[in-house]
Amino acid sequence: MSGVQEQPPVAARMGTDGLYVTAEVFDELPWLVHAATTRRFSPADADRGMELRQLQTTLGLPRFPLIHADQRHTNTVGVVTDQVLGNLWPDSRYRFPHTDAIVCPKAGVSIAVFTADCAPIFLADRRTRTIGLAHSGWKGTLSRIAERTVEAMAGCGSDPADVIAWIGPMAAGCCYEVSEELADQFCAEFEDALQAGVVLRRGRLLDLVALNIFQLRKVGIPGDQIVFSGLCTIHSHNTFYSYRADKGTTGRVISMMTVLP
Repeated sequence: MSGVQEQPPVAARMGTDGLYVTAEVFDELPWLVHAATTRRFSPADADRGMELRQLQTTLGLPRFPLIHADQRHTNTVGVVTDQVLGNLWPDSRYRFPHTDAIVCPKAGVSIAVFTADCAPIFLADRRTRTIGLAHSGWKGTLSRIAERTVEAMAGCGSDPADVIAWIGPMAAGCCYEVSEELADQFCAEFEDALQAGVVLRRGRLLDLVALNIFQLRKVGIPGDQIVFSGLCTIHSHNTFYSYRADKGTTGRVISMMTVLP
C-alpha cells in the first residue's frame, strides 16, 4: 500500500420494510446472509437475545447457533471453533468474554455485534468463506481491531487479497467530534496513516471510517474491495440508533453475518 488513499465506493441497500440495510458489495457472495438493523427493527429496550433470534427469522435463517461478543472496547478477536460450538448455552448462543470481534470459518453459524455509533466491520473471504465481524469504536480503532480481525482470518487460512469488507452504519467523520487531546492521540498512533496521506481529522472531527479503511488496506485487503455504507448514525439518527444523538439512552444496531451450509 502506498500513496494517498483513494475514496472508497459507497453503497448500502435498504432491506425488507426498512428494517435493515445490506451491502451491495456482497451480492457476488450468494452463500452469505448479512444485515445491519435500523430503528424500525426493534425498540430501544428490546431484549438482546430475542433481537438476535428475531433477526435470524427476519433474514429467513433457521435457528442456527448464535455467537456474539460482550464488547468491552478491546482489540481481542474470538474464533468460532468446534470447542466453542460444543459449549453453547441452552438457547444455542455463546458470548465471547472480553472480546469485540468474531471470526467464523464454519457455515451454519450466525455471528453478531451490537453498535450505536461504533463501526460494525463486515469481512467475508470469497475463497474460503470464512467471515469476520468487528465492533470498532474509538478505543477499538485506536488499538487496531480491524487489523487484528483480518489477521485472525489469515490464521484460519484466508488471504487478505480474497477478503471483501463492508463498514456498516457508524458515526462518520462529518459528525464525530472528540477532544483535542484524543485527536492528537490518534495522530501520534497513526503516523503511518498520515504518511500514507490519510486525512484522519479535521479540527476536532475524527474520521474513524478513514482510519478503519486504512487498517484494512494495511493488512492487504485491496482498496476496491473495501466499501463504506455511507450511513452516519449521528447524521441519520432518525433511521439508526446513535448513542451521541440520543444522548446515551438508546437501542443498538445489530450487525449479523451467516454463511449458508
